[in-house]
Amino acid sequence: VLVGLTGELVILSHMMTDPSAALDAWTGPERLTHDFSTGSGELEVKSTAAVDGTFISLSNLDQLDPTGLPALHLAVVHLREDKAGASLDERIRSLLDAGAPRDRLLKLVEEEGYVYESGTDEGVRFSVRSVRAWRVDDGFPGLRRGEIGRRLAGVSNVRYELALDAAPPPISDAEKFFAQWLEGTC
Repeated sequence: VLVGLTGELVILSHMMTDPSAALDAWTGPERLTHDFSTGSGELEVKSTAAVDGTFISLSNLDQLDPTGLPALHLAVVHLREDKAGASLDERIRSLLDAGAPRDRLLKLVEEEGYVYESGTDEGVRFSVRSVRAWRVDDGFPGLRRGEIGRRLAGVSNVRYELALDAAPPPISDAEKFFAQWLEGTC
C-alpha cells in the first residue's frame, strides 16, 4: 500500500497546476481499473521499489488494454527506500501546500488505506529514482482480455509482470506530460 500510494501521490504532485482537477481525476481510491481518469483518457500508475525498476506488476487484464478508451497512458514511478526521502505525510503536506483541497485530499488518501498524521508511515521514506510515462496502444506489450477471449472461462484472477525493456521508448518529458495529460492536450 505504501509504495503504490507514494507513486500516486508523486503523479498528483506533477498535476498540481490545477489541484482541484487533479483530485477529480484521481480514481485510484475508488479501486477502478485505472488510477486517473478524465474525459480525454485514462492513466495507469505503477510503482516499484525494486532495485532495477525494469519490471512492473499488473493485477488485471484491463489495466493495459486501450480498447474503447480515448487514450491510455502508463506511468511508472521508480522509488528507493531512503531515510532522507519524503514520508507519506510530507508528500501529503506538500500537496496541501500546493493548493489541493484539504478535506478532499485527506478523504481520498484515507480511502487508499492511509490516515494522514497517524504515524503509521514512521520510518518509511522513499526518494524518487525516476518517473516515466508511455502511451499505451495496441502495440504496447501486455496481456489483454480481448486477445485471450474464450480461454478466460473459469479464470478468476490474472496477475503478471511486464518487462519495461520490451516497451517502446518512454515519453521524453514526463513532468510536462502529466500537466498536459490533466488538461487533455496530449
